[in-house]
Amino acid sequence: MQKKTPAVLLSAAAALAVAVTTTTTGAFASNDAPTPQPKLLKAGLVTAPEINRGTSAVVFRTDHRLQRDRNGGSLRGGAGVGAASSSLITVHGPAGHPCYVAYVRNKLRLGHRYEVAIKIGDVEHHRTLKLHATKRAAERGADLGC
Repeated sequence: MQKKTPAVLLSAAAALAVAVTTTTTGAFASNDAPTPQPKLLKAGLVTAPEINRGTSAVVFRTDHRLQRDRNGGSLRGGAGVGAASSSLITVHGPAGHPCYVAYVRNKLRLGHRYEVAIKIGDVEHHRTLKLHATKRAAERGADLGC
């Protein structure tokens, strides 16, 4: 077995490091592009009897679509009332604006105001919203311009 000189080992290690760096930066270059942080434009709190009695929905609209997690499935955000929070569902309305719904199971009273937390990416927004009655949460999305 031949003995390898330190210069040969060092050049082989340097070539491997360059190959790994090139491959890694090339694979993630599209994900590292800066995208604008979506802004919360409008929000509403409505009943959601289509899901279940006692279920409420936080419906909101943003100026840009929410980003997804690296796994490509989950939206980067959430919403809730008090301690109850939920992940987001995209609502497609006739106007085509990005709107989202989070269903929360809790006993809220119509006409009362509640503090709602809406998380968009890494930013959390707090709004005090009045609970309105609807037949479907998507109706409220239409009110928001979705």
